Amino acid sequence: MGTRKLLIGAGLLAAGTAAGVFMVVTGGHESPAPAPRSASVELAAAEQAAASDKAAEVASRFFVHVDQRADGKPVTAAQDDITAEAAAKAPKIVGQPVPVYSLNPDFVTQGVGAPVGKLVYLAVETRSATGQQATLQLVKNGDTYDVRGVGDGIEELTYIRAGAGSPVFLEPQRHAYYKVTDGRVLPLNDSAREAVGEGLSLAEYQKMVHDRYASRIDDKRLG
Repeated sequence: MGTRKLLIGAGLLAAGTAAGVFMVVTGGHESPAPAPRSASVELAAAEQAAASDKAAEVASRFFVHVDQRADGKPVTAAQDDITAEAAAKAPKIVGQPVPVYSLNPDFVTQGVGAPVGKLVYLAVETRSATGQQATLQLVKNGDTYDVRGVGDGIEELTYIRAGAGSPVFLEPQRHAYYKVTDGRVLPLNDSAREAVGEGLSLAEYQKMVHDRYASRIDDKRLG
């Protein structure tokens, strides 16, 4: 099986979920997927969301909260209380949004006929005027995208880039990142290497995750 069938079908490209500090943005919801659109149209819609005033506000507030935690201060929830500090962060988007994939429960239970990765959200780097880095998370809402949250740092983006164009996904239960190349699941971090060594075929990897997680999926407990 080639890698094209493997991960495409949910959107654009490749892998992970946020690690470290994480903030969920309240409001909004993820709508049922509309009819497929071209990748360029999807990317334009995601870029528009990333460049929105809401995204800048979310990122600015997040960077101020990171500072507060670093200084051992209580996190200020009210936006009005941190307006000046947030404005000084002046966050900018770096690069383009990319899809983030996580291990697909259908792959675990049904076999290699199902995609190994399931789209979680689109991610893009945001960087403050003082050099802080974070990852904005964008979810589909009809024909547009909404900012769902922001994660500290750019770990998942780093692993996606390390995939060098190959599909990348996260096995969240192990915090293990993999890329899929020529029908093989290859490790991108230490947790992944502990699980698959230098790599496994898709069938071998599917057997491993089936043995590990299938009963939990049946019990609705796979996270």
